[in-house]
Formats: sequence, C-alpha cells, structure tokens
Amino acid sequence: MLKFLIKDVAFHLGSKEIDLKARYPEATSLIEKTGIPFVYESDLNIDDLALIPLRNLIDRNPEIRIDCLICVSQSSNFVLPGLSNFLQYKSGLPSSTFLIDINQGCAGFVHALTIASQCLGQWKNIAIICVDKYRSKLDPMDRSTGAVFSDCATATLITSDANSPLTITAHKYMFDGSKVDYLNQPLDPNGNARYLHMDGGKLWGYTRTEVVPLIKEVIKNGTLPSAIYMHQASKLVFEGILQQLAEFNLYSPSNFNRYGNTIASTIPLLIGENLTSINKQTSILAGFGVGINTIILKLECTA
Repeated sequence: MLKFLIKDVAFHLGSKEIDLKARYPEATSLIEKTGIPFVYESDLNIDDLALIPLRNLIDRNPEIRIDCLICVSQSSNFVLPGLSNFLQYKSGLPSSTFLIDINQGCAGFVHALTIASQCLGQWKNIAIICVDKYRSKLDPMDRSTGAVFSDCATATLITSDANSPLTITAHKYMFDGSKVDYLNQPLDPNGNARYLHMDGGKLWGYTRTEVVPLIKEVIKNGTLPSAIYMHQASKLVFEGILQQLAEFNLYSPSNFNRYGNTIASTIPLLIGENLTSINKQTSILAGFGVGINTIILKLECTA
C-alpha cells in the first residue's frame, strides 16, 4: 500500500447560526438526544461554499502543486458537469489537474480517502473536497432532520513521498442498497427533488448491528489502534457505538455539539483538530450513512 501524509485541513461552516431550542421549543428531548444545540446554514452557492476552504488550503501550502482534486457532494447546482469542474476553474488550478466527483454522503470522506490512497502512485498531492448544503433539502416542518444537519465544506490535502507516515493496513466495506429507504432524497414524477427523508430509528439500529461489527473486525486486524474518528451523526449514535467499543479504550473525539452533522465533513473536521496526532498514531476512520454505505479504514503509522 502507498504511504501518505494528511498535511492540512481547511473548512468553512455556514454563516447563519440556528438556535435549535428557539427554533423547536417543543423538541427539547430530541435536541438532548442529538446533542446538537446549534446548526448552521449557508446562503452561498455550493461551489462558492467549497471554494473558500480550497483557496485557504492552496494559500497555506504554496509549495504544493495539487495534481488531483476529488470532490464529494450531493448538493451540486448542476446535474452536469461535476462540481469539481467549477472548483478547478474558480480556484485557479491548472487544466491538467485530474478531477474526480463522488456522489456520497456521510461516508464520503472515507470513500474519497480510499480512492486517493490508490491514486498516489500517479499524483503526489491530492485535495479532497467535502461539501454539502443539506439544509436546502429539508422540510421546514421536519424536526428530525432540521435539528441535525449543517451546511459545511472542508478541503483536505493528502501528500505522498518516501517519508510519509501513514498506510491503510486494514479495511471493511459494506454497500447495501436494500436499506436506501433509511436516508434518501427522491425525485417526483417531473424530476423535481423532494425533501430529504430520514428514518432515525432504522439508522440507529443499523449502526449498532452492522457498523459496529465491521469496526471491531478492523480494530482486531493487526496493530491495535489508539483512536477512532467516526462520522458525527448525533450524540445518540456516537455514544451508542462507543459503548460497544468500550473494551478497546480508544480516544474518540467529537464535534457534533459544535457544528452539528456536517455530512461528509464531520471526519475531516475531527482530523483537522487532531492533525499532529493522526499522522503519528494508528487510527480507525469510520464513515457510514446514505446508501446505506459503510467504509471502515485503519490508518497505521509506519514511520
């Protein structure tokens, strides 16, 4: 497996802060279960939202020439072309930059990192953009979704050379289209997007019965990890998974209480806050969500 370094993470959160207890005063118990007091909404177009962290990443790393741009989103303003085309042009990346678009949600970053790790033999410097505006997809009367999701964009720089410390040493994948009714956004007969649908109870059960066993398999495969960076679905989901992993005594940072559920950006946000540590330890990345898709990776420090 090719070795890599997670060099930098930039992010931009929607600028409109929504106080959920003020928005949904009758839903106090729901907010306590999610552990999310505020969510964030953006008025920017999706490409402009994504452009902010991408430009920050480029500005902070002037010595790096990005060779490949992987864009993860389910919120593009266009049916086609892919969002990556707009980001390449608007950010000033050269037309020789290789572009990849991934239609993924909450497992999207881990999905993209899996692909990036296989591409590093061809391209040395890869930027992974995760961006979504789920709040534009929500029924304003649906508290179960309105009290969870935030608009956010992250840009993560992956580089590779002989001294890179990280390698993916174990992985488990599960893609189960039979559970698409758990979380989806359908179209009406005229091709117009309907509101996002989420069955929170089924999703919670799926994480306990199907996601946790996959995580345990990856943990036990080879070197034991010291940390797990998992998708920040909600407090209920996060704490439920950790209870089942208690025997491993893993460092498990969270950010749902500060940002809400930022879809594919939750794990990059965690990584950005723990960047030095993640490049020096063996860690688990656990992405799960829309699809239903689950991707579990072990990043092992081999330096």
